[in-house]
Amino acid sequence: MDRFVEHLRRALEDLDDAGLALMLVRPTLVADAVRDGLARAKGVLRDELGAYLAAWEAIGRAGGTDVERRFLLKLAGLLPSATRLPESAERLAAGLSRPGPLDGALLDAVAGISGAYAGAYYVAPPRELLVLVQAHLDRIYRLTGASGLPTHRRRVRALLSDGAAFAGWLSLDAGRPCDARSYLTLARDAAREAGDPTLHALAVASHALLLTNVAGAEPSEALWMLRQAGAQLSDDAPWEARAWLAVHTAKEYAAAGDRDGYLLHAQAAATTWDALGGGESREGFFSPGGWFSDVDDEWFQDCTLRSLAHLTDPAAEPALRAALDQPGHPRREATLLETLAVCLARRAEPEQAAAAALGSLDAAHGLPLWVDRVREVRADLEPWADLPAVRELDDALVGA
Repeated sequence: MDRFVEHLRRALEDLDDAGLALMLVRPTLVADAVRDGLARAKGVLRDELGAYLAAWEAIGRAGGTDVERRFLLKLAGLLPSATRLPESAERLAAGLSRPGPLDGALLDAVAGISGAYAGAYYVAPPRELLVLVQAHLDRIYRLTGASGLPTHRRRVRALLSDGAAFAGWLSLDAGRPCDARSYLTLARDAAREAGDPTLHALAVASHALLLTNVAGAEPSEALWMLRQAGAQLSDDAPWEARAWLAVHTAKEYAAAGDRDGYLLHAQAAATTWDALGGGESREGFFSPGGWFSDVDDEWFQDCTLRSLAHLTDPAAEPALRAALDQPGHPRREATLLETLAVCLARRAEPEQAAAAALGSLDAAHGLPLWVDRVREVRADLEPWADLPAVRELDDALVGA
């Protein structure tokens, strides 16, 4: 898997270099100077992803694990959009190098690149993917002053909002909360200018969840923002967006210790979840191929377990340990262990809580977002700061 990620990173870099070159050279030089770069990027994407898909398919036929099959599905979803990306980059570059009115083909090219990058969210390292998304976001921003039909200009703003939200979440994953806040503010404002209530609600909800991931933030402001976001979503909004927002709202009520509020919103979340589909389709980051590709039954279960842990429900610990006994992606293991640490800390079991927090830190491989979460658990363990297990956790946090 590590080798695949390295090849994916190189392919995306080749592709971005080609896209940048297309924008910088004179139009008469595009064919000779850049086409080879586009072909090389496409070849790497096609050959490397294809080879790894074949390997994962062989694993599946041999009885691979659930996590291997889930990763295979992610690659299968990424491959078609990735191999179309060079043509999209060439179309976008032509539009940028010869300014003119916006048109549907140009915006389709922008959306194609956005979708391909979004498909890499759960497989590419956040810091490296962020560099590419920032460059793409800058290109979208350059289109916001172009002339065109009102519908085309609104779509540019919507693409800008979606891309800014993508950059915001990547910034948070990369340990840059201030950058994340700026990007999510841009996402909110661009969605408002686009007249897109779904994107506006998702940007506001993302900003709320940013607050919950920053150590020391009060839950009241985040809950207020989540309620505001929920009020903006209509019944024809994408099912994934409605389910995601309902589940997170219930989870934040639990984090605030409001059992009644949690039960009310958990019921609403379960009702939405049972609907399983419906609503408009989206493109880019906030789509089933991007951010919402992990919104599944396993994710729903993990969020429910986190809520129960915050409420010190006695059912939380055995359910968490049962989930940890099943093989899974390291990121999910990190989430479950950190949730278990929260549960144990609230039950005044400091040694076990510290051990679970340390395991979460190891499983996340130093991902800055998880370091911040583990620091929050450590704050709950302050009354037991002299215990050897807590001191070991302190040493690991210093190293992280």
